[in-house]
Amino acid sequence: MSNRMSTEVPEIWVSDERVNSTLTTINARAAEHDRALFDQVRDSLAVAVPPEAGTLMYQLVRATGATNVVELGMSLGLSTVYLAAAVRDNGDGGRVYTTEIDEEKIKQGRASLEQAGVAEHVEVLEGDALKTLESVPDGIQFVLLDGWNESYLQVLNILQPKLAPSSLVLADDVNLFGEGCQDYLEHVRNPANGYLSVNFPMGEGLELSMRLG
Repeated sequence: MSNRMSTEVPEIWVSDERVNSTLTTINARAAEHDRALFDQVRDSLAVAVPPEAGTLMYQLVRATGATNVVELGMSLGLSTVYLAAAVRDNGDGGRVYTTEIDEEKIKQGRASLEQAGVAEHVEVLEGDALKTLESVPDGIQFVLLDGWNESYLQVLNILQPKLAPSSLVLADDVNLFGEGCQDYLEHVRNPANGYLSVNFPMGEGLELSMRLG
C-alpha cells in the first residue's frame, strides 16, 4: 500500500511561509484525493509527489542554481510550486515551463501558484506536451517528468537538443509504473546515450539522470 494513504499530512518547510503553507494545503488536498481513489484502484495512480520527493526537487534546483526549468505534468500544481519556489529563491529571474492538458487541473494549478506567490515565475503550456514543449528555450538546466510514463522518452527526445551540459532530468513513478517507461529507463541508463543515471526508491520511484558533456 502506498505510504501516502496515511491520514497525517506533514507540515512542509522549504522556502518562505507563503510557499510552505500552500504546499501543506495542496498536499492535504492531494492526500484526500488519493484516499478517495484508493478504494477504487488500490496501488494504482498516485496523484501528487510526496513531501520528501518535493523537497528533493527543491534541493536539486537550488543546489544547481537552475533558472531554466521544465516540468511535464502540472496537475494540482504541487511539484510546480516546489520548482517555482526554488527558481525564485535562486534569483536571476528564473522560469518554470510546465505542461498540462486538462482544463480543470490548469485552473487548480494556476490557483496554487497564485496562492504560493510564485505564479510570475511559471509559464503554463496548455495543451499536448508533445507539441507545446517545442516552444521552450534552449539552456534547460532541470527537467521533471511526472506525467504519462509512456511519453517520457518522447518528451526527452524533444528536450534533449535544448538541455544545458550537466543538466538534470528527474523522472517520477518509474518503479511503480516501470513497464510503461522501460524504453526511457534503458535510454538514460546507457552511458552511450549521454546520461549518467541513478534510481531512488522514494515514493513510487525516482530516476535522476545527468546530461553528460
